[in-house]
Amino acid sequence: MDFLERWYGLYGEVIRFCDAVASLPEECPCGDADGHLDGRCPCCGEHSQTSPAAHARERCAALLESLRAAVAMLDDDFRRAVAPLAKAGSGGTRFEVRHGVFLAASDLERLVRALDDVHETAVGFRRTCAATELGRFRRATATLRGHCDSLTTELQGGLAGPASE
Repeated sequence: MDFLERWYGLYGEVIRFCDAVASLPEECPCGDADGHLDGRCPCCGEHSQTSPAAHARERCAALLESLRAAVAMLDDDFRRAVAPLAKAGSGGTRFEVRHGVFLAASDLERLVRALDDVHETAVGFRRTCAATELGRFRRATATLRGHCDSLTTELQGGLAGPASE
């Protein structure tokens, strides 16, 4: 599987995670933060695992951990590939390749930071179960999704190549 295919798989995971977070109620008066993140607390009304809504809602905590592992592996693979990519080409081509590697590394670093923010806000919500912390978690998740949407749009634009004049 090439790097771009892996990105699209990761992007699909980000979308599933963000949709799961968006489906959660905005408050958790019962105080069960872990249950809330999994859509199984009384606030979520998802006690029956056989209900259609329970099957549609994915466990946010599990999705977040899976996403963190996938991003860590992608980051590691990218760092291993950077040296050969940076040495590729010659002259102007080498500059373009190195420039592209630098931009990709910046985008990946922003993704890692955004995911770290999501994780930290989830920890804050788990600790307090406060609506303000849940709001921070939801905003961090929306920021992650926005970054991934933007990056995917850039990748798709790059695949189309330069516009003919």
